Amino acid sequence: MIDVAYLVFLIALVWAVIRRRRPWISRVSGAGQQGLRLTAMVLAIAVGSLGCLVIAIQPPGQHGIYRWSGYAVGSTMLVGALLYAIGLVVWLDRSALALPLSGWMLMAAALVVPSTLTLALPIVAAMIVAVANIPSGRGTQRSTLRRPPDGGQGRVTGIGGHFRV
Repeated sequence: MIDVAYLVFLIALVWAVIRRRRPWISRVSGAGQQGLRLTAMVLAIAVGSLGCLVIAIQPPGQHGIYRWSGYAVGSTMLVGALLYAIGLVVWLDRSALALPLSGWMLMAAALVVPSTLTLALPIVAAMIVAVANIPSGRGTQRSTLRRPPDGGQGRVTGIGGHFRV
């Protein structure tokens, strides 16, 4: 079962590297992108919750490096999920690629370590579809100088014609 998780992760990673120049998510409509972001956000919350459980539930009798490795894996999953979620919130900002990518890499690094948690690796592998460099379109907007609807007279009429300037 763990081998299948590694295989799914490897396929998703190769697919992301091959498609990095032309992400398919940029061809999805605005509503589709929002749905994808929402789904990825739910998955990030699930992985972050799993990280919290790993931190909170340590088997009794574990001491030393074993206890600290559990804390390290759990906190890496939690921080990765937070970075990924914040990156999805600032979807069209300059950090729109850096935050989700670093969060995804942290979550993947925590789950690649062979353990029972590795079975959640396909979930993180599926989250790579929302990591894309999407141009914001803010810099490409041009201001168009058009004639105002009142013909340049400077008159504004309110509701029912009561306000005139």
